[in-house]
Amino acid sequence: LMPYRYNLKEFGRWYAQLISESLGKKHKIDSVESFEGITPQIAIGPYDQHSQLQLFNEGPDNKLILFIESEKVNNDIHLPSEIEFAKYQNYKQRSLFEILKLSKSTTEYSLTKNGRPNVTISIDELNEYHLGQLFYFFELSTVIIGGLLKVDPFNQPGVELSKRAMNTLLGIEVDKDILEDFGKINT
Repeated sequence: LMPYRYNLKEFGRWYAQLISESLGKKHKIDSVESFEGITPQIAIGPYDQHSQLQLFNEGPDNKLILFIESEKVNNDIHLPSEIEFAKYQNYKQRSLFEILKLSKSTTEYSLTKNGRPNVTISIDELNEYHLGQLFYFFELSTVIIGGLLKVDPFNQPGVELSKRAMNTLLGIEVDKDILEDFGKINT
């Protein structure tokens, strides 16, 4: 997931949690052991584009890059017309949002040129209404992907052991097997 809005960084963390917990499963619904899942990687464009774009373009071809962009912003900043450095003359009087959109387009271009799958999700603007649509879209698509992978996206057996161990060590519940295992580990 590569939103081109820095204020979607926490949304990216939520997305990683949703994908990991919902789709990372040892067993399919029919109990067949399969070790399914998608490993989410979050990149904030253009902040991470130079570091992670190298991996995305020339590393393992096992990723789908999902861009999120907005068509407009509430507060844009225009660069001054008095830019003195010759190297930056083409930036004169452009807005930071315009440069951001160009940055996303060139990243998308390089991925496409290198045959790397990518998709852009575009929202009108980043506000409560459109953020709610993004949450709903990703929740629903995760359920659909769970169905395609034939895993239950609504459980989390991979974290249950850790929760039970914590509850046992805190004295909230007693699991003798866990106490025995910790006794072996600590001796």
